[in-house]
Amino acid sequence: MAETTIQAERAVLGALLLGGNQSTEQAQTILGTDPDVFFLKEHRDIYRAIRSLIAEGNPVDLVTVTIR
Repeated sequence: MAETTIQAERAVLGALLLGGNQSTEQAQTILGTDPDVFFLKEHRDIYRAIRSLIAEGNPVDLVTVTIR
């Protein structure tokens, strides 16, 4: 596994965490993306938590994802 893939995954997850509440279009893109595109299980778990929060209409940030 290339380190660049893991770095890219971290960048995507970081952007989602920093993005807070996404627009409707961004939310639909996130909800429609399969978590299995992430190589690391930990990244899939974080992404699933983010998707769940968005689907429920809850804010996405470090605290809400961590307690998920």
